[in-house]
Amino acid sequence: MRDSLDLLLDDAGEAVVRAEWTALVDAGLPSAGDRRDATHAPHVTVAERDAVDPCADEAIETLVALLPVAVHLGAPVVLGARRGVVVARSVVPTAELLALHAAAHAALGPGGPPWSAPGRWLPHVTVSGRLEPPQVGAVVAVLGPGYDVVGARLRRWSPGTRAVRDLGDDSAR
Repeated sequence: MRDSLDLLLDDAGEAVVRAEWTALVDAGLPSAGDRRDATHAPHVTVAERDAVDPCADEAIETLVALLPVAVHLGAPVVLGARRGVVVARSVVPTAELLALHAAAHAALGPGGPPWSAPGRWLPHVTVSGRLEPPQVGAVVAVLGPGYDVVGARLRRWSPGTRAVRDLGDDSAR
């Protein structure tokens, strides 16, 4: 499992995504909302590394100056995964978001999976996972049109230790 740097949505954006998660649960479909741990929240993974060098902490903290970022959650996308199919909301890659992504990669230094590198990144917010292919159409049918939200803060997430470190001003939430 890789450490990640995640862009978290403001309260209104989080509420809209959580409403979609709930609609999927209500329809009897797998939902990202099935996870109930306190660290689980709608997010866009900005960068991943097998391990984050502690020397990068100061550079990572500077990324907060690039917030907030306008985010448009667009059409659903279907992604393959080791543990089933994932349906996510695409995120339209604006100049602001791409600048945050590039700065995050510069702050963390080389490494990370090739699909998250600048020029290859597919920003998204997961809405459902571990799907069997026949369930994909039903999940997509539950989702409404896209919408605009705000990326308000960043967090560092270490799944191996389940450690979360919030970066930035919590008053935006």
